[in-house]
This record gives sequence, C-alpha cells and structure tokens, in this order.
Amino acid sequence: MVEEAKKELPYTFGVPCNYDELLSLVGGYSADDQMTILDRVRKCNHSSLAEGNKEKLETLFSLLVEYYGDLANERPLKIDLIDKLVRHLYELCQQSPMKSAEVLQSVIHDKYGEFDSICEKTTKVKYPGLDILLYFKLVSLLFPTSDFRHSVVTPTMLFMSQILTHCQPTNHRDVAVGLFVCSLFLQYIHLSKKFVPEVVNYLQGVLYLGTRKEDSVCHFLPPFKPYGKQTQLLALEKEESLREREISPLSISQVFSSINTEELNTEIGRASCRERV
Repeated sequence: MVEEAKKELPYTFGVPCNYDELLSLVGGYSADDQMTILDRVRKCNHSSLAEGNKEKLETLFSLLVEYYGDLANERPLKIDLIDKLVRHLYELCQQSPMKSAEVLQSVIHDKYGEFDSICEKTTKVKYPGLDILLYFKLVSLLFPTSDFRHSVVTPTMLFMSQILTHCQPTNHRDVAVGLFVCSLFLQYIHLSKKFVPEVVNYLQGVLYLGTRKEDSVCHFLPPFKPYGKQTQLLALEKEESLREREISPLSISQVFSSINTEELNTEIGRASCRERV
C-alpha cells in the first residue's frame, strides 16, 4: 500500500515557471502519466479560478512548444507522446490565440534564421530535422491555413518553399523528407486551392530520379540537376520483380527512426519513396 501511494500522482500541481521546472514535473513518467499531470496542472490553474492564471497558462503553452520540439529530436522517437501533447497545445491555443501565435511565430522565425544563414554560406544545404517538420505540422493544426495571409501560417509556408528550393536530395531520406513537406503543403492549401510551384517542381524532379535516363538531357530548376550520381537515386534495378508486391509508403517517424539508413537504400525503400509521389 505504501509503495502504491508513493507511485500515485498528486492531484494538485503548480504551473512551471521555466523549462527546467517543466522537465522536473513530467520527467520520468510514462506518456499517459504526463498527460494526466498536464490535465491537472491546467484544471488546478484554470483562468477562471484566480487572477493571473491566464498568463501562467500562456507560459505553459510556450514551454510545451519547446518540449514538443525537443521530443522530436529524442531517439528512440516517442511519437505517441508527441501526438498526445498536441491536444494540450491545441486547447491552450484556443484560450489565448494571440499569445500562442506570437510563440509559434517566434519559433518559425528563429528556425528560418538558422536555415537562411546556412543557405548564405553554402549551396549544399541539408534538409531540416524532424523538430522543424513537426513544427510545420503543428502550425497547420493550431491555425487556419485557408486565410489569404496569416501571421504564422504565411511565414511557415514560405519556409517550406525555401526548403524545397534550396535543399538538394542526396539520399533516400532527403527524398522522403521533401515528399513529407509536399504532403504538408497539400494539407495547407486544400481549402484555399493555392498554387505552389515549388511543389510541382519538386515532384517533377523526384519522378526524374526514378526513371532510367536516355541520351537526352532534361532541364530542371534547383535543387535538381540533370546530371550526376543523384539522378539515379530512385531508379529500380529489378522493377519487374516489384510489380506484384504491395509497397507500403514510409511514415515520417519510420524515416527518422531508422538507425541504419541502409534500410531506405533498398529496392523497397526506393519504391516506397516513389509511391508517395
């Protein structure tokens, strides 16, 4: 009984004031227990209970956004915890939409600043990590993407366009990341019906990577080139043998969870990338 009592979570929690306090609050607990803790933090500090609670919950939102990004960089990837955390971010965002927009706008601005500084120094720009990709996904879940112009969504879409323009795919993981960005664009514009030329160019380039090359040279816009070893990146050596097999597209969590990247550098891996186009 004593051991069970020690394991039982308290019913009241204060709002953490900084990131270290948040980690101390949820660290060491399972995904379900962490969600229970956050539920109790929000209920015990609801904005209707005391003056100043609204500002505390706004601080909690900014801390959870940072925690969300850090979880995306952990290995093994805790995708279940990340998914569950989105609910709290969404509900907190609805309570303070202006402040939440400022927080995400700052995150996207900082991430783009790092990306842009790399683009200015070199032409060989690496694709972003999973944290940035999941921030793109989070923006589409928290804010309306059908608006003509939005303080968070518009800069995010410009950032995504720059990735498709500047990052040259050099391996199969790069192709998968680029296709994930294209699929995010589809989610962003499915209501507004906007035209995104960077997506069209990227998909055309990926199709070219999966075809056998003839003597004629095709012309592409960056980041693709009509020559070089990358032009055969998705070409299948035994295409006939794969026609009868069922090819399952890779999820983004599978792409980033693969410790051994050789898993993507197989006939099945190439076919999975082609299936996403």
